[in-house]
Amino acid sequence: MKEVLLILKKTGLLKGWIINNSNNAQSSIAGDLVRAEFYFGDHSPGHSEKYCLRLTPMNDIDPRGTISMVNLNYGVCETKTNLLYRGEEYTLTLEHAGTTESGSPDYDYTLEVTVPQPRVIDDPDTIICENEDSNPFYAQGKQAYIRIGGLDLDVDLNGDGIVNNIDSEELTEADLGAFTAVSNRVAIALRSTDFVAWTGSAELVVPSGIEVYNVQSGGAPLSSLTFSSLPQTLYVTSSEPDEYTLKLVPQGLNSGDAVKVTVVKVELDIRETAQPQNRVGRDDPRVLDRVKNRILVWANSGANTITFDLIKPPNIMGPVWIQIEDLKGLNSGMPHFERLDVASTAFTYTVADDNDDPDLLVRYGADLDSDGTLSGFNETKGTYEVYGVTAEDYAESRNNYNWYYLPGSLYDLADQLHKRFANGTFGAGDFIPTSVSGSATLNTTRLTHYFGASLTDAGFISLGGRQYYAATVTFPIYHYIDNSDASELIRESAHTKDGLDALVASLSYATVAAEYTAASGGVTRSVKLSLDGRTFQFGPAGSIGLGGVSVNSAAPYSSAGSITLQVTLSGVTYNIGTDAIIDLTIHDVFDFDYFTTGWLAGFSDSSQSAAIIQNGFSKTGSTTNAGQIGLVEVEIDGSVIITGRTVTP
Repeated sequence: MKEVLLILKKTGLLKGWIINNSNNAQSSIAGDLVRAEFYFGDHSPGHSEKYCLRLTPMNDIDPRGTISMVNLNYGVCETKTNLLYRGEEYTLTLEHAGTTESGSPDYDYTLEVTVPQPRVIDDPDTIICENEDSNPFYAQGKQAYIRIGGLDLDVDLNGDGIVNNIDSEELTEADLGAFTAVSNRVAIALRSTDFVAWTGSAELVVPSGIEVYNVQSGGAPLSSLTFSSLPQTLYVTSSEPDEYTLKLVPQGLNSGDAVKVTVVKVELDIRETAQPQNRVGRDDPRVLDRVKNRILVWANSGANTITFDLIKPPNIMGPVWIQIEDLKGLNSGMPHFERLDVASTAFTYTVADDNDDPDLLVRYGADLDSDGTLSGFNETKGTYEVYGVTAEDYAESRNNYNWYYLPGSLYDLADQLHKRFANGTFGAGDFIPTSVSGSATLNTTRLTHYFGASLTDAGFISLGGRQYYAATVTFPIYHYIDNSDASELIRESAHTKDGLDALVASLSYATVAAEYTAASGGVTRSVKLSLDGRTFQFGPAGSIGLGGVSVNSAAPYSSAGSITLQVTLSGVTYNIGTDAIIDLTIHDVFDFDYFTTGWLAGFSDSSQSAAIIQNGFSKTGSTTNAGQIGLVEVEIDGSVIITGRTVTP
């Protein structure tokens, strides 16, 4: 079977590339074989000769090799039957196999051939005949040819919209680079073998997921794929990545010529060369929308240049066209257009000392009109914004933290956590962790950006039919025990009270009634509720400086805990008191988002500055341990004051 690789572009196929175009695809089942009869032997009154008929396949479709048939008896003509393969061409020879004459053989013979249509019998020396020339043997050294009509299904390999002899050449995967033209619909040719005109109807059998058209653009897909005459040129497309087998068969039969088609998406990832785990895939569903299709790249040592890789996910086997645009006007020869055939290609460009806007825009897709540019929706599959982080950007960001944000805007626990993040060490004084021990290991989906920690390659995962890079992240745990300064700070925080009040306000009458009934006690009972599913939104200053903390005991390193309420029944009314007890462990990953503005005390670039410091972690030119993210773990157990509530039916 011929195997063809078709690359999908949005809702259409870019092109067909052949991997193996050997023509020995036809299997030895009934629809591929025809019954042929050969009548031969000595017809003369002498009845003295015996002959051997040989058929030798020339196209390697028939796997049997040379077929030999010999007269059973001397001086007798007989009919021998054999099955021949459609699409095959055979040479026919007749050899003298023996005589009963005491002297020279008389070489009289008859040869008749009967093969059903469509077929061609070519007998240039007229050896298929009745011959009575006694000497020499008339058929000696001569050949006739039998060509059995077959069906041929071929694909437009070079993207010129037609199927011709160029497309029938046998190619290997190494030849893929020779083809550059592409089209949204791939041309296929339905035809008979070159030497025999096909008679009768033929059917193109296509699986679900493949659409067939009779024009290269526009029109409606064909509803009938049975054709009364060949050749036919059609166009196929698909919107679903999969493997498909297309077959061209005589109507009513199940076999014929076939093409195996693999449809894959055109995709491209971008990766920071200095840290291979900092890799972004288009529209990654695991990250926030504002972070999608954007990447921060650390500058090369001693230069305002960045180096990044454009790489294909593992299921992308064909070429991808890229166009890199300079948004700051610092590089010559831009935009840069290139066809990528290899798995990974590195690019180096000059970037500006500016941490607000992207430096480069990377487009990728397919040059459908071969004009050396990617333009419009049909040609551009996706884009990436590239932000360079220069030494000046890094120094400015650390200066902001050490001289502006930290002393002027942050205090208590938040101050210590940010000092550790910005400078690599905790400061002196209160709110130092009870312990910094062990390490947390999480999937990178818990991070905003894929840097700032020790990341380990975890292969690829499939999401929505697309392969995305995966990694695990390891970083320190900052542990605070119950009744520590940090624990008490969070327990007494207005943000904690807000989260608990939201829980109480959300309780239905049925829930309160059921939990009250299940609890033991008198009129006033202690009702214990899980905090799973709750979110506490902590501010940056004063308390914990973590942002949102979601409670989910089922996930690794997530916050988990409970609240015990005092509930009094009065008639059919439940009164929830203001005194409560919480038992909670809060976890949060202390990392930052480059694309959030106004995050810290109203300063618009504070989160950007933090993300720049985070991007520098463990890289040449950065401060030791600065930018390392950590897992904050705080145990909280004690009384809290909440807003009471009266719950009525």
